[in-house]
Amino acid sequence: QQSSRFISITTTASMTLRTSFLLLLLCNVLIGTTAKTLVELDSGIWDKETQGKSLMIIFCTPWCSHCKDIERTWTLLAEKWNKKDNALIGRVDCEEEKDELCKKYSIVGTPTILYGGDPANFLEYGGDKDFASLDVLAKEVMVPTCGPYNLNACNEKDKESIRTYMAMTIDEIGDMIQGVKDEELNALEKFDLEFAKLQA
Repeated sequence: QQSSRFISITTTASMTLRTSFLLLLLCNVLIGTTAKTLVELDSGIWDKETQGKSLMIIFCTPWCSHCKDIERTWTLLAEKWNKKDNALIGRVDCEEEKDELCKKYSIVGTPTILYGGDPANFLEYGGDKDFASLDVLAKEVMVPTCGPYNLNACNEKDKESIRTYMAMTIDEIGDMIQGVKDEELNALEKFDLEFAKLQA
């Protein structure tokens, strides 16, 4: 009986230890998955992480109560959409990036949500911040956009234009930009002259 009891205790302890190990492993997997899913962005990795992707970025501060309220929703949104190669749901800490990304994108209050396919032309989201509303926005935003790093989303004409521009040197691009500026200036001067004639 003592032997049977000893075996029973040993088996129970072994099962408990194995269960604890599996739970710990599961927790590590879940924590690791969450950490990888919601991308924490800073100026050092911004270009690399955002290049060629459709973006939804929330700018927060650690002391902001509204940021804390939306944190779980934003994490769930990232878990759904960051599985796609062309999509990025990210977060920027404006306490750490106040002189870099948050200054660059003129962030005044937090949380601020910016979205779009090109960081140079971000739009600010002003709607409801529940999961359903943000998911609707994601469905509109997270579509492949044509660009140098996503040619598959371009038509043949745009592909050809992009390849032409990518093959140009910096000096050639500078000359092209200056040429466009000169044309705009000439057109404005011509308009002013014609307008002056009408006023005479």
